[in-house]
Amino acid sequence: MKTQSNKLFEAALMQTALKQSFIKLDPRVMVRNPVMFTVEIGTVVMAYVTFYSLSHAGQGSAIYNFIIFLILLLTVLFANFAEAIAEARGKAQADSLRKTREETPAKVLLPDGTHELRSSNQLKKADVFVCETGDIIATDGEIIEGIA
Repeated sequence: MKTQSNKLFEAALMQTALKQSFIKLDPRVMVRNPVMFTVEIGTVVMAYVTFYSLSHAGQGSAIYNFIIFLILLLTVLFANFAEAIAEARGKAQADSLRKTREETPAKVLLPDGTHELRSSNQLKKADVFVCETGDIIATDGEIIEGIA
């Protein structure tokens, strides 16, 4: 049996999540999350205020405005990054389950009482298959004999 490492921070997952965190800055995407959309609007306003205070001397502290802008930007990026990681992990888990479902063998009970190994994706609705201790259940079904 193959063993897989279940790492939280895999390189491919992190790269995808990092790209997605910037793609999700699009207001059309961000509007689906009203709280973070509001923070994003605040970030844009603070960017304007920061540039305004840099170009007009005496109109507020440019350093303070820049720090506030940076904090808001990092907040939005981190929220997008966390959401992208969750989505990527969910997709990876669904793909893994799909692959397992396709590869899982089932011991199909034939009319003469013998068993035949078939892939779970080849099972039909009326097929009867045998599950023994330690077997991976090939698909959903109804227990005909024994206990679960």
